[in-house]
Amino acid sequence: MNSKRVVPILAVAALAAIAWFTFSGCREERDRLLASGTVEATEARLGFQMAGLIEEISVREGDRVTAGQELAHLARLEAEARRAQAEAVAAAAQAILDELERGSRPEEVAQAR
Repeated sequence: MNSKRVVPILAVAALAAIAWFTFSGCREERDRLLASGTVEATEARLGFQMAGLIEEISVREGDRVTAGQELAHLARLEAEARRAQAEAVAAAAQAILDELERGSRPEEVAQAR
């Protein structure tokens, strides 16, 4: 091949590669949205593992928060009352189980005869 032909072919190939890299990068930048400003949340949905009344809110509007930070907590009185109720139900069930395991008393057997 003639060197006079190789140089223009290499130049055209180099220009084509430069144009491809230049314009393919611009297309990606055109697809992105770049903006600056402040994000404002107008509504917050808090989730708790159980229902109850909110006792205290730890953050106020405009405060910075991080992932995992406690934002609010529920009143403990209601949770403690539910716990006491569950313990009473468990104690009643245990009493019934104990009675069934002991069997009938002699007085009950005599009365049944």
